[in-house]
Order: sequence, then C-alpha cells, then structure tokens
Amino acid sequence: MGGGRTPGPIGSDTRPLHGSFDPHFPIGGFGTPGPLGLNEGGATGPRLTGWPRQISWDEFKDVAARPAGESEDAQIDTQTLQPERVGIAREQGQFRLGNFTVKLSVIRGNSWVVASQKSATLLAHEQGHFDITGLVARDLVKALGALRVSTTDELQREVSRLFETYDAWAKSLSKQYDDETNNSRNAKVQAEWASRIRTCIQQGTSLGTPPG
Repeated sequence: MGGGRTPGPIGSDTRPLHGSFDPHFPIGGFGTPGPLGLNEGGATGPRLTGWPRQISWDEFKDVAARPAGESEDAQIDTQTLQPERVGIAREQGQFRLGNFTVKLSVIRGNSWVVASQKSATLLAHEQGHFDITGLVARDLVKALGALRVSTTDELQREVSRLFETYDAWAKSLSKQYDDETNNSRNAKVQAEWASRIRTCIQQGTSLGTPPG
C-alpha cells in the first residue's frame, strides 16, 4: 500500500518530525504548515527534494504475515516535510512564499512487506505509490510557488488550504491506482499506470488536473 492510505497496525515511526506538519496527520504526506515568518530578501520559492528516486526493500520492515485486516503483501508510508519556519517575501505589493525546501521521504517504521512475498513486481507497485505521492507533491510545490496574495493572513490560509486539497488528491489517486490495478494483480493495467507515471515524471506533467 502507498501514500494516501492509513498504515496498518504494524508499528509507528516515533521520531519527532523536524518540520511544521502535524505528526498525527494521516498518510499521504501533507499536513497543515506552521506559522510563516516574514523574510524580505532574495527568496525564490519552494522546491521539492527526495523525489524522484527508486525505492528499495531496505526501506520496508519485514513481517512474517500480513497485519490483521490487511489484504496486501506490502505497504509504503510517506511523509512530506517543510522547515519549521517558512519565509514570506514581498513582490509588487503582494506576499508570496520565500525560499524553502519540501522533502518527500519514506516512513520506514510504517512501511512493511511480507518477507516471503518480496518480488520485483510488488516493489514496482509500491514504487508507483511513492511516485504518485511525489507527482502530487511536485504539483503542490508549483501551486505554493504561484501564490500571490494581499495579506500574510491570507497567505497562511491559502497554504493550509492547498496542503489539505493536495493531500486529498494524493489519497484519491492512490486509491484509484490500487483499485484499477487490483493491488498490482492486473499486470496489464499495472503496466499502463507505470507508463503513465513515468511519462509524467519525465515530461513534468500532472497525473490529472491539479485541484484549485
């Protein structure tokens, strides 16, 4: 399973989140940002790191059997973190976000695989979940960078709204991916999704129309 769905009861990542996201926010990688700090100088806007890249089974916890209630043999959990303080810059009388980095990473404590079921096919399916989250995070970063508003309060509200909206989109796409591929069991549709994801990564395009 992947970004956008609640992890199974296999344990949790207890490390503190060194960012301004709510650590209890559901999987999908997006949470409500913390307060924004004013920064008038030389900022260029947000950027995404940690993606795209290939994941590996080393990022998953081996389990002997599926956790109770699970119907799949693997699950990946991801998070998207921003720094605690995000700068605000002025531009032609409006406010925009300053320069900061959004990082996409795998939460290893919540990512698991049934050890006896490891395969290249299953890992490719989990890669798809990671890449779906990454593509949505990339679109979110673009939307954050395009924000231009009249007040800092409005900027904060818009940032929070975008995180919530794109989180919901990531969950919806991840569920669609699982439903249509039958959790990787439909090889033909799995290949179609892999091709679609690869094209979006290479061409800088979206998996659909990004939410407003």
